[in-house]
Amino acid sequence: MKRRDAIKQTAIILGGTLSAGSIMGVMSGCKAEPTLDWKPTFLSSNQAALVAEIAETILPATNTPGAKDVGVPKFIDEMLNGYTREKDKQGFIKGLETLEKTCNNAHGKSFMDFDATEKKGVLTAFMNKAKEEKEAQGDTSKLTWDEKPAKPFFDLMKELTCLGYFTSETVGTEVLRYDPVPGVYNGCIPLAPEEHSWSI
Repeated sequence: MKRRDAIKQTAIILGGTLSAGSIMGVMSGCKAEPTLDWKPTFLSSNQAALVAEIAETILPATNTPGAKDVGVPKFIDEMLNGYTREKDKQGFIKGLETLEKTCNNAHGKSFMDFDATEKKGVLTAFMNKAKEEKEAQGDTSKLTWDEKPAKPFFDLMKELTCLGYFTSETVGTEVLRYDPVPGVYNGCIPLAPEEHSWSI
């Protein structure tokens, strides 16, 4: 799968909003790879475990692989370590801490101990909070990448999760339709119901 095409597809899924750091990371070769054991380089072990649960809640395993299956948690750690602005890194860590504190204060347990419905409820609340933060920031389209305020935690988490998932080799070749030797380009091919989108 071509990285440029994968980035375009992920940007469409996210509504056209990919940060410069995310694009730079994927173009530099950062990709999700499924591994059983990996040591975080930016996150602590506890933070990495929490990120893995959040990513899996956003893209759970069904009849297709989940975020954990294709190595998204490791991808997120690598992206935070090498391709994310300092203010976004700090906001991300603060967001993880706030999420855990919210779960403990409300229910006396960690996000990782929640069932699927509870996890979805917490993330929905954080998604709504991210919308409010963006509305409060106003129009930032004319600001440079460095000038833009830190991305809300949920938005960055979702962006990195989707980017890692849809640029992974497993999803590109096994979930999406993939043609390793593409022929003539046809920009408008109707899909039948239940038919998968094209990988490239």
